[in-house]
Amino acid sequence: MEASPGRARTEHDRIERRPDRPADPAKYRSPLDGAVVRLVRLEHQEGDAEVLYVGELEGFAGRTVVTLHPVRDSGGLREYLAIFANLAHVEPGIVRGKTLRDADRLGTVGAGTAGEKPPLDYEIRRLRTGVAARSLDAGEGDFLADARTVGCDQRNVLPLR
Repeated sequence: MEASPGRARTEHDRIERRPDRPADPAKYRSPLDGAVVRLVRLEHQEGDAEVLYVGELEGFAGRTVVTLHPVRDSGGLREYLAIFANLAHVEPGIVRGKTLRDADRLGTVGAGTAGEKPPLDYEIRRLRTGVAARSLDAGEGDFLADARTVGCDQRNVLPLR
């Protein structure tokens, strides 16, 4: 899963893949099954996920869904964001505040090139300590702002197949 063409790449703080986790992305459950995008419960997640945002998000193509996941990691209980972008369609009922469970359908992505899966922009970001997830503002770019979140290699929190 990679960034949309035209999306500017900048250097950010990033939590790299833990060395004890497999490097091969095929070893992990993915939110993309054909053109259907589904929520993936993160490893060590406590409780259900919650929708924080649905709509257009600067820097991404198509519609975007941002979900909040409480995850117990080595630092205690932390909040992670999952950003699903380049969606052609969002399922009815996927709105801010909705609680989601593993494998709930989020929407669909547009058509990919012949013989390839459709593109999905998928990012995992960990909220910095002290940031209130529900106060984040998509218009201000808080979902991607270094001051608020840290990019996280998705292989650190995706469950193994």
